[in-house]
Amino acid sequence: MVINRFTKLWHSVKGRWKPQKLEKPVVDPAFPEMDGIQRSAEAIRYSILSWEFWASPNGQMREWMRHNSILIVVAEHERATCRARRRK
Repeated sequence: MVINRFTKLWHSVKGRWKPQKLEKPVVDPAFPEMDGIQRSAEAIRYSILSWEFWASPNGQMREWMRHNSILIVVAEHERATCRARRRK
């Protein structure tokens, strides 16, 4: 029963796998006028987006993370549901 649900979910995910190309990140033009905290946040944002673009400019990694996040939520829900049934 559980395996059947995951099989259906996996086929659903495969059908929806549509990675989109990422745009090359750019620093906010207002960077010089930002205060220290805002500049730090912008630098972190730019660093993360630059790393993501370097690792997977075609968007595969972002799509993989998105789908695996959904799978984790579904699997955890299923596990909690099974535990609740066993306790009854």
